Amino acid sequence: QYGADALRFMLTTGITPGNDMRFKDDRLESCRNFANKLWNASRFVIMNLQDEDGNFKELAKCCEDCCGCACGDTTNFANIALKDEDKWMIAKVNEAVEYVTTALERYDLALAGQKVYDLIWNEYCDWYIEMAKSRTFEGSTPSALTAKRPLVYVLTGILKLLHPYMPFITEEIYQALPHSDESIMIARYPAANDALVFTADAEKMNRVISAIKAIRARRNEMNVVPSRKAKVYIATKFENTFKTGSAFIIKLFAAAKSDLHFYTRAGKIHRQRNYGKALFRRFRG
Repeated sequence: QYGADALRFMLTTGITPGNDMRFKDDRLESCRNFANKLWNASRFVIMNLQDEDGNFKELAKCCEDCCGCACGDTTNFANIALKDEDKWMIAKVNEAVEYVTTALERYDLALAGQKVYDLIWNEYCDWYIEMAKSRTFEGSTPSALTAKRPLVYVLTGILKLLHPYMPFITEEIYQALPHSDESIMIARYPAANDALVFTADAEKMNRVISAIKAIRARRNEMNVVPSRKAKVYIATKFENTFKTGSAFIIKLFAAAKSDLHFYTRAGKIHRQRNYGKALFRRFRG
């Protein structure tokens, strides 16, 4: 009914040291839903990597000798024009690798598993894939080729982190991605890399994401239906950051481009008014 992977994940992440563990159907169902979420996200990535004949499309080259076929193990992004959202997601994976490795070395399976869960569900699926979608639909443009490279790198990395918990689904997905090892079981486990931290770029995306979350919460409180366009006023000293991320703000909370305004002076922050059906929101980034 739920699958071996869901059962394994429930048992390993539900451990509390020193206590007995209760078997809960609702927790098992949640783990199955998590597997479905990963499967659907992976299908999107694979769909954009393969042509009609099932062959891998050419992607952004990481070096002069690169075949352009997206080796998922590459950590060389020096020659790839990554966007802020790419660097943010790569940095998140790098951070998770360090955290999970430390937790596993302490035999804290539950903490390590929860970190992987949050990385996949909250950051990769809910944010990064949504941000990368528009670029992947651009065909063979340089932007599309660049977008697909980190999609493969990140997905391959999170599959390796998740494999000890969910071996079957991760192996199935790994085999459908460009890979250099015969099986994910013998593939090299990810290691933290200081070159993949991208602190400044990740912080830019964190500001944009925080703004989107705040705007969504305000829309909710004011009962603004998702389909209705809303006017947004953002007062911030990081104007360039929000202008760069304006496409995400417009896409992820249904605003019209002409209704998005920025101010470099803070003025009255966090003041909102309901003028009919319009939403006014000022956010300090």
